[in-house]
Amino acid sequence: MSDECEKCGAALNESLICQNCGHINLKKIILNPSLHDEWMQHLGRTVKKDEETKDIVLKTALSAYTDDPQNLMLKGPPSLGKTYVAVQTLQYFPSEDVWMLGGLSPTALVHDKGGPLIDANGEELTPPPKEDKDAWQDYRERLKKARRIVNLKNKIIVFLESPSIETYMRLRPILSHDTDEINYKFTDKSLQGLQSYTATLKGWPATISCTTDPQFMEDLVTRSTTITPEETEEKFKAANDYTGDRIASPWKYADVDRDTPIWRKYVETIRSELQRWNVVVPYGKELAGYYPSNEGKYMRHFKHLLSFIKLSATEHFYQRPRFQMGKLPTGIVLATFEDLVSTVHLHRFYAETTYSGIQRN
Repeated sequence: MSDECEKCGAALNESLICQNCGHINLKKIILNPSLHDEWMQHLGRTVKKDEETKDIVLKTALSAYTDDPQNLMLKGPPSLGKTYVAVQTLQYFPSEDVWMLGGLSPTALVHDKGGPLIDANGEELTPPPKEDKDAWQDYRERLKKARRIVNLKNKIIVFLESPSIETYMRLRPILSHDTDEINYKFTDKSLQGLQSYTATLKGWPATISCTTDPQFMEDLVTRSTTITPEETEEKFKAANDYTGDRIASPWKYADVDRDTPIWRKYVETIRSELQRWNVVVPYGKELAGYYPSNEGKYMRHFKHLLSFIKLSATEHFYQRPRFQMGKLPTGIVLATFEDLVSTVHLHRFYAETTYSGIQRN
């Protein structure tokens, strides 16, 4: 018996997209106990091997919608597929949330990604007519306290190459979560001569770095989870086979593009829900008792483990226990034992590179 579309009631058969009205029916995904495996299987149609890398990139991107966004560094030589796996995985996320950045100056960051220029009252500043001298005098006064806001909350920044060192140093306190708002002074030639204003970087983004610049990597590595994509003959052969087969028989891969909107819709749904829910690890204190504590570095390592446990629960949001507690503004989502088991597997994968700096073979 076919399921029915939630919107129009038409039969769905095996599809999650109604052929009658185009509505995406997420019920099968939300309740599917193999949700993660099927998501990875869909991504695996275009990204061969690199199972752990795909998983960690996906969870890092999801962290942008939580109160603890993660920084991820993909380490390794060129032609290893670092950028490819990031770009393919991020196809599931809203385009407005994903910033693919190359070499970037501070001014370009503010102009390209910042909001409109606003005055001290939050009102947008626009130049008045040239002939209105009184208005121009008022405009210049308002410019003295003007600012642009670069909102980084819920953003996923992908460093395709190293930003300028000045840009990185300005982003550094944000990446370290030292503060959620930083102000900088800028000078702009376009504002009727040389005029200065304040640029405010606001919120914490999730970041994924694909750069191989040693100077950039050495500083960022202390703030990141670091992984190396797979470097095996099997992976390279599988990638070549896929490329050749897609050129020879493109119709065989039509379902990849067709089903991508389903997973995008799922991400958008999680993004919306996380504004009202907070994921917790109820066994966090007990887990701490089993974790090494003989060196200071293990404090940071343990935080990484807890963060990815929470992200596993985030990915399975609708399959985890949820409840409201008193008058708290947000509900509680509980991470389960399943999240611990899957995260321990990932922890073993990223621990060697993250904590020793040694690239995986």
